[in-house]
Amino acid sequence: MTSKHDPVVMRGVQYFTMDKVMAYMPFCHDFGPFNLGMTHHFLQVLKSLFDAPNLRNDKLIYYTRTDATSVTNSVFLLGSFLVTHLGATPEEAWTPFVNLGGMVKPYRDATWVPSPYDLHVTECWRGLAKATATGLYHTTNFDEEEYFYCKPLTLITRNL
Repeated sequence: MTSKHDPVVMRGVQYFTMDKVMAYMPFCHDFGPFNLGMTHHFLQVLKSLFDAPNLRNDKLIYYTRTDATSVTNSVFLLGSFLVTHLGATPEEAWTPFVNLGGMVKPYRDATWVPSPYDLHVTECWRGLAKATATGLYHTTNFDEEEYFYCKPLTLITRNL
């Protein structure tokens, strides 16, 4: 669901968004997708909502802003759940979003010049499915802390 404002709270409906928690930070004129750590974080949040006993009888509705960037990133995140947790193929994951096609913009590289190639969200899901199938990514034992750990660089100097 897209909305310019936070939805009105209704009994039996749980709305949630990641718009206030995560944002894609471009290097240049690039655009997404979210990195694996952020994607994993979303997958864990969504899974915990599905598994919450107090929400079992509630409808769970994800919402985002109405701009194409927010819609695209939301589609990517939701489709990532379909691929990694429900075993959907990238094409099957695209099915619920097909009517949003005009709002889903392609991802592009980190340059200021026109993009020489664009990636559709299905291509990103294909990579995520491959990483899951080959064991490069595990939804159950992915270590977010290790992924986001940044060790300071040590400069090596030589006497020449």
